[in-house]
Amino acid sequence: MIDISTKVVKDSAKTLTAELSTNIFSVFYFIAITWLFTKLELASLSVLAVVTSLGAMFSGLGINPTLMKEIPKLIAENDRKTASAMAKSGIITHFLFSLIAASVICIFSKQISQIFFKTVEYSSIIAIISANVIVYKLYEDGEQLLAALQEFGKYSLVRVVQGIVIKILALAGYLIGGVKTYIGVVIVCEFFLFCFIIFLSRNLVRIKSGFYPIKKLLIYSLPFYGNAYSNFAAQQGDQFVIGIFLRPEQLATYYVARRFFDYLSLIIDAIMRPVGVKIAELKAYGLEKIENAIYRASRYLFFVVVPMSCFVAVSSYALLEIYGGEKYLSALPALVVLALALIPSAVYSLTVSGVYVIGEPKHTLRSEAIRGVLNLSLCLVFIGLFGIVGISIARLLSFLGASFFAYYLLGKLSKTKLDWEVFRDILPTALVASVLVISLQLVYYNILLFPLYLLLGLAIFILLFRHNLTEEDLRLIQGLLPKRYRIISNG
Repeated sequence: MIDISTKVVKDSAKTLTAELSTNIFSVFYFIAITWLFTKLELASLSVLAVVTSLGAMFSGLGINPTLMKEIPKLIAENDRKTASAMAKSGIITHFLFSLIAASVICIFSKQISQIFFKTVEYSSIIAIISANVIVYKLYEDGEQLLAALQEFGKYSLVRVVQGIVIKILALAGYLIGGVKTYIGVVIVCEFFLFCFIIFLSRNLVRIKSGFYPIKKLLIYSLPFYGNAYSNFAAQQGDQFVIGIFLRPEQLATYYVARRFFDYLSLIIDAIMRPVGVKIAELKAYGLEKIENAIYRASRYLFFVVVPMSCFVAVSSYALLEIYGGEKYLSALPALVVLALALIPSAVYSLTVSGVYVIGEPKHTLRSEAIRGVLNLSLCLVFIGLFGIVGISIARLLSFLGASFFAYYLLGKLSKTKLDWEVFRDILPTALVASVLVISLQLVYYNILLFPLYLLLGLAIFILLFRHNLTEEDLRLIQGLLPKRYRIISNG
């Protein structure tokens, strides 16, 4: 199991490196965006995410979860022909249905503009966004294909291009022609990136396999299709509710806080994607292997997520000051709550991956439905009471409720446990370090001194927690380093 663990950690390190690179870039990039864009222009990026997700929800048909579950197993069984056929059928089906969704969005662009912008003047932006539905779905298919093939080096390269290169080109487009050109450049570049992904996956795509029976694929994927609606309610329900009931300026303010949560979620995804694929592959070797892999994955997930969540929460004021001065400081409480929501979000991501692999599609549907219903219903309740802060509270509570349910369901399907012992060890340590950072800010706050406060907090955290690392932890960590930097020899 050491070899499997080492491979998973190395694959996670590849994707994590890519996500950290893009996230670090995105931090500075988003600073430029918040200073350059007006609040209405920034709100248009939130509408871009919501409308695109609506179109992707309709056209997804539950196919990608099926492919992620079946392709690694088929390849492990050396049935690449069937794997190739399934991938091709998925891409063709998604293209046709996303074309239908984009047409509907374009036809009703004035009505959609009225809903989100409270005026029809932005209908042309909605029309441009409709094209993004098609390209986004193709690009998403390409990413899923690379992940299913466990080509995480290539996957990481694609993520860097999408997260850095395309953003630079889009910003240049904005400086030339405004927000419409910005969105247009993103659409064109992501289409070419999809073509590049197909080239990278040519060893599977070019197999003369024909197409997998689409009717059979759709029937099997139907429960996962329900997940798409639940996912939309869970992932975009907050921005959707704000867009309908509040002004675009308030949507822009929440969007700033939400972007930090999204950046952190990308790091979780970078860790979890190789883990999820490996869990799917291990299904061919028995339930015990899966249970052990999930337990071990939870340990290293807690290593990353708990301190990251706490440190972002205590950095909220400084982050928002950087992002637009006083322009978005009203998002401070929402950002603190969203940062704390990262922990139950990570627990849910891991546990639902286990449910997804071990159980039937209906089990995954139940978990996703609980999360979606909780998020959307709580958003509707809390928005009237606390505004955008209520929306962030709803998001935190929905992840907590969904995590409890998914963990309960995983326990019913298997004997899987998470490493709660390391969670109990790491949380107090992270809180102590966080209190130090908060105290230093209360004594004397200066944006130029804040990085020093954060480094001191991080140093205290490492000093207090390093004694909890086992010899196996150190071996796995050193396995990620170049050989000349390793301390423990293999012999």
